[in-house]
Amino acid sequence: MSDISAQLGVLNPGEVHCWRFNPCSFNVEELVTVLSSDEHDRAARFLLERDRAEYIVCRGVLRHLLAAYGSGPPAALTFEYLPQGKPILSQAHAPRVEFNLTHSHDAALIGVAHGAAIGVDLERVRIVEDFGSLVSNCFAPEEQVELMSLPEGLRAGRPMDIWTDLKP
Repeated sequence: MSDISAQLGVLNPGEVHCWRFNPCSFNVEELVTVLSSDEHDRAARFLLERDRAEYIVCRGVLRHLLAAYGSGPPAALTFEYLPQGKPILSQAHAPRVEFNLTHSHDAALIGVAHGAAIGVDLERVRIVEDFGSLVSNCFAPEEQVELMSLPEGLRAGRPMDIWTDLKP
């Protein structure tokens, strides 16, 4: 992870950098060393080893990225948590960058911004067994008409497109 700062470039005000990676391609034992005690505690609560490893890698990569942007050494970063649980860098760290992390089924995404709030999301698109039931139970009438008129081959991803368009 030490060569990451060479790949970053400068994060100017109003810019967003996004980093997509596969958590399985990182060394869990290397990244666990930069986590805080509360992150270690949270990791220990995961029931499945796969989920624990993914959490450790994602938080470790996040810490290394924020450090490379000049926020301080990875293990020294401290976070505060908004009422909804979203982490932010503590006021002590400069430059203050905004970030967001998401992960889902062997894919992870970290967005970093300077001077702007950011939110990123990843969702695994999967085949829905009962497409009609999903549509009738989860979508507005006009969306139902659109979705049910799609050819079979285009149905898998479109509900997620509509869902992500609705998110704030």
